[in-house]
This record gives sequence, structure tokens and C-alpha cells, in this order.
Amino acid sequence: MVFDSLDRIATATHIAFLVNPGDPRSASWAGEASWPKVKMPDRMLQVSPAAVRAVQDERPPTRFPALIVWVLAPDRQEIRNELLQAVFDGLNVDPQLYHRTLLAKWEFVNQVYALELLIRNPADYQEALEALRRGRATLRGKALLIEPTGG
Repeated sequence: MVFDSLDRIATATHIAFLVNPGDPRSASWAGEASWPKVKMPDRMLQVSPAAVRAVQDERPPTRFPALIVWVLAPDRQEIRNELLQAVFDGLNVDPQLYHRTLLAKWEFVNQVYALELLIRNPADYQEALEALRRGRATLRGKALLIEPTGG
């Protein structure tokens, strides 16, 4: 997946999770039983219609699992992702990071340009909001919430 801009994400109509039934961690965020499934030899893909909107403190997702996609500001001050550690320090958030390679002062650097945050329940959403608050001034960017609508 490539998140160079939020345009494609903002028009998303479905959310999908690749679930490994043999991994107990997958069971905690697998979609509902009503979600259509595509079975493969060792895992299954679950898909649900979804809605996309900006992340808002007062409007947590009503269905789970949901996903926050945070595309960081490309012109932020950090190059080597040193500010990411401070944003997530002490929080129970496990971000999926997306990198791009930059040339900075004759050195190639893998900079994080986007993150996915899995939201399994209301507590996960509050932890993710805290990370977004911490990173608002330094990492900036925009965050969208993708949540299943159930249909």
C-alpha cells in the first residue's frame, strides 16, 4: 500500500483484514462473522463496507476493527524518525510503519511517511488519539479513520 496522499484513502468504500486463524493475535481484530470471507490455505481475507472520515476526539468509531491512517507531513523537521519514539512512548499502540528513501546530505535515509493504527476497541482509539495529540506539533500531517459500516 502506498500513501503518497490521502485522496485515495478518502474515497475508500471497504476495509479488509488478512486474518491468520492459527495466530491468537488475529482473533482479537478479525472482522465480524457477517463479513464476507475469502479462504486461503493458511489465512482468510475478511472484507466489509466502510466509511472514511477525519479522526475526531468526540466521534470514536462505533464498529470494530477500524483503522487510522496517519500520513505525516513531508516537510517536518526530523529525518531519521527520532520524534516517532516520543509520540508512542508508554502507549499501548503498535503502528504499522511505511517508509520512503530520502537523500539527505549525501546519505540515504528511510523516513517514515505514513502509519496505520489498528483500532480493536474504544481503549485503542483513546491511545491512538493520545499519539496523534503528541505528534500534532512535530510530525503534523493528517489522519483519517476507516471504520466498517456493516452492510
